[in-house]
Amino acid sequence: MENEGLFKNTMMVKDQVYSVPLFLTVTDSHGMKKTVLVEQDWMIRNGRWEIVDRDK
Repeated sequence: MENEGLFKNTMMVKDQVYSVPLFLTVTDSHGMKKTVLVEQDWMIRNGRWEIVDRDK
């Protein structure tokens, strides 16, 4: 899988949780290019960055 990545350098603050969107353009084994959006939520807890699971 080839990553031609595009990182959208913006962070949206929601209750001290930072949502970081990451747009990736990937090429699968059939040569098809797809752009996917992956978002991860991060927060600072006890002075350290942690990934937040919003489903909890």
